[in-house]
Amino acid sequence: MDERIPAAAMPGGKETPDEATVPEAASHAARGDDDLMSQPQPPALSQGPRGNGWKSQIGRARRTWSKLAGADLARIDGDMARLAGLLRSHYDFSDAEIDRQIAGFLDGEA
Repeated sequence: MDERIPAAAMPGGKETPDEATVPEAASHAARGDDDLMSQPQPPALSQGPRGNGWKSQIGRARRTWSKLAGADLARIDGDMARLAGLLRSHYDFSDAEIDRQIAGFLDGEA
C-alpha cells in the first residue's frame, strides 16, 4: 500500500514531505542536532559490565576516578553513559577525554 500523501495535499505540490516543508526537521538539520537518542553510541558508552561484573569493578573505578563516590558507582550498575555523566560532573574532561578514559577502563588499562 502506497502511504504517500497526494501532491495536491502537500505544500509546494510534492508527494512526500521534505525538510523544506517540515520546519522542525529543517531546523534540526540546519543545526546538525539529529535525535541523539536514536543514534548508536560509541562502544565505550554503550557497553560495560553489569550486575556482579560491575560490582567487582567498582574498586578499580574508585582508584581510577577518586572523586567518584562508591555509592554513585554502585548506583549506575555498569551503565557507561551514566558513568560518563558522573565523570562530566566531577571532572573537567572533554567528551573525547571521557570516551578515551572509559574505553581505557573497559580495556583494563586504567
